[in-house]
Amino acid sequence: MTELQKRNAIRLYFTPFPKWSLGFIVFGTLCLLPGGGTGLVLGVLFVGVGAAVLFVRARGIGDAEFDRYRDEDLRNAAAKAVQRWGIDESDLVGKPVRVFGPALGATSTQAAKKGADRFIRFNPIRFAVLGFCEHQLLAYLGVLDMVTGNVLLEETEEYFYRDVVAVATKTDSIEFTHKGTLHQLNDTQTFVLTTSGATSIRVPLRSLQLASILGGGEMPTTQAEEAIAAVRAMLRQKKSGVPI
Repeated sequence: MTELQKRNAIRLYFTPFPKWSLGFIVFGTLCLLPGGGTGLVLGVLFVGVGAAVLFVRARGIGDAEFDRYRDEDLRNAAAKAVQRWGIDESDLVGKPVRVFGPALGATSTQAAKKGADRFIRFNPIRFAVLGFCEHQLLAYLGVLDMVTGNVLLEETEEYFYRDVVAVATKTDSIEFTHKGTLHQLNDTQTFVLTTSGATSIRVPLRSLQLASILGGGEMPTTQAEEAIAAVRAMLRQKKSGVPI
């Protein structure tokens, strides 16, 4: 699959099923029943259009393929992080970790789909890649648009370990727009890394209100929990000399 085909497949993944195509096939079939004349022409036209649309949908990707493409794009973002930090990969003393979730915000438009496994998948995706150097924790932040493959709103941050005072999940109230409607999510579980200077890195992870708006489903946070454990372990080592 080419890059263009991949991006089109991702766009199609979030496109609602075109129920009208079934109506075209039914209507076209009814037109064909009398046989001959205008009915024949209309019948062939409507059945053909409806069948063509269903054929294209049948060639789309499923949940597993989407997850594979998402993880591939996030790995590419993590590889770009080293370049953005301006360091050599050998300068890292631990494996970078990543956190990602829906790119919520009042000005963002979020595409979402509940898969057959009940997991909710999103586009665009807000992410943070955290890297560990000898004396500093590095962060590369951005918003990944999987339909284009572009990383938007890129940022890099650098903190001395002694200045990192907390890494945890907290509850935020975040606005976001879905299908043209603005929603206030007061139960948004968010990954938060805070420093002594009151600066922070925040990545939304999940919201039961959001899941309800989307018709139910689950929003796993396993990757965030793993990242929190890795950062806390590195902080323990750097602040107290306790081995990881």
